[in-house]
Amino acid sequence: MTPARAILLAWAIAVAALLSGCSGAPSQAFDLAAPPTKSAAARRTSIAVAEPSAAPNLDSRRILVRTSPTEVAVLADAEWADQLPDLVKARFADSLRNAGFASPEDQTAARYRLGIDIRHFELDAYDPGVTAELLVNVSPVDSPTRLFSASYRVSLPVASTSPSTVAAALNAAFADIAAKAVAAIANRF
Repeated sequence: MTPARAILLAWAIAVAALLSGCSGAPSQAFDLAAPPTKSAAARRTSIAVAEPSAAPNLDSRRILVRTSPTEVAVLADAEWADQLPDLVKARFADSLRNAGFASPEDQTAARYRLGIDIRHFELDAYDPGVTAELLVNVSPVDSPTRLFSASYRVSLPVASTSPSTVAAALNAAFADIAAKAVAAIANRF
């Protein structure tokens, strides 16, 4: 057996062990964090984050693991602290506030609304290198074109398949996307 094949087999065994967890409640719940930003002066513009759309398998608390190009499984003994779209919405709003924007909970009180479409938010365990994979589209909702539309894809290597390492890698990928999106918005105001 070649060394590369042995490594792939070891990863496959590790992923299989993670996915074979018992059917009881997950033992660990993970949250996302807004990316850290430097202190920002208050801006006059308010931006609310609309309810994100997500692929059906992402609209849950489960942390997903892609095991083949067409199959997804659930990371055993781990879950998000809330529904993934709700976490993404809350942390994008936190990111906007950290950048000096008002981000009211009341959608009607905001001058602009930001739409988020979550396409991928998972551990990719079927490629030779295990990675955290995110694809998020960000665009204005019923707003003038002063905001922007962008698609962000981030792929970060994951050191192990332990739930805390996987969640940390997914959080780092999310923080990268949120920081880039908020910086692009800030450049327009």
